[in-house]
This record gives sequence, structure tokens and C-alpha cells, in this order.
Amino acid sequence: MKEILAYVLAIAGTGMIAVSVIAAIAGNVKYMFARVTLTQLLRTNPAHAMLVCRTKPGTFYEAIGTVIKALAMAKTNDLAVITATSLPTYDAAGMGISTKWKMLVGKSKLAAGMAFGGLALSLSGGGVPVLLILLAIGAGGGFLYLLWFKSEIDRSIIQARAEVLPEVDRMFAEGRYVPPPSHI
Repeated sequence: MKEILAYVLAIAGTGMIAVSVIAAIAGNVKYMFARVTLTQLLRTNPAHAMLVCRTKPGTFYEAIGTVIKALAMAKTNDLAVITATSLPTYDAAGMGISTKWKMLVGKSKLAAGMAFGGLALSLSGGGVPVLLILLAIGAGGGFLYLLWFKSEIDRSIIQARAEVLPEVDRMFAEGRYVPPPSHI
């Protein structure tokens, strides 16, 4: 019974981590390239930039998209109002994104604990289960990847505030944004 419980814990923990890692890989955006692309879109085709921002939720794209939506609703060209609207909106959206990934890392920590708990339970019985060792190593590696990925998300949110957000403000101050048709 102890062995079955050990395998269930290890498989469930590793499976939970695998789902989280797949979500992280799906949301992976290389900031270096995304910044250039988004800045170019903000300068040449602002309505398309808004559509592109919807494609990668959970990244700085989402925060920029939120700012564009808020500034479009403000309908002003006054730089003071634009800045007063964009900075708190971006910070709130960035905080929400960071919290989302922090919660995912927390759940992954529990999942890694399950995998290592299964291994410990099996080792307390006296055997050396190779499969459980591999599952625990995989869960630990997945957890470390998610920690690294969360730090990259946080870094990109901070960098985009300094590098991309002023371009959004400039776009609205110069009146380049025309909202897309409402059926999109």
C-alpha cells in the first residue's frame, strides 16, 4: 500500500509540474525581440499593436494592452492625463501578472513536494525505486524552470515600463491610435 501511495504522489506531483511548465512555455516571450516588435507596431500600426498584445496573456504584452485599452477610453491627447492614466494602469496590470505567476510557482512548489514525498515514502520502505527518483528529479527541474521563468516575467515587466510604456504614451499624445472596429 505504501508503494502505491508513493507512486501516486510522485506521478501526481510531476504531472502538476508538467502542466505548469507547458503553460510557461506557451507564454514564453523573449523580451529582447518582443520589445522591438511591439515598439515598431506602436509607431507604425497602433491598432495592430493592441491585437498583438492580446496574443500573450501573462506577459508584459498583457499589461501594455491594458494600458492601451485604458488610454483609448480616456480619449485625450494631454500628456499629463495620459501619463497619470498609463503608469498606475500598467503597474496594476503588471502586479496582477506577477501575482498569477507567483501563485503558479507556489502550486508547483507543492507539486514538487508531492513528488519528493513519494520518493521519501518509497525510500522509507527500503527500496530504491528508479522511476520515483526520475520523477522527483523531473519535478525539481520543472520547479526550478518555473522559478527562473517567473523572474524573467518580472524582469520584462519592469523593463517594459521603462522602455515600451513611454512609446504608448507618445502614441496617444500624437493621436496615432485609431481603435479597431468594434466587431473584433
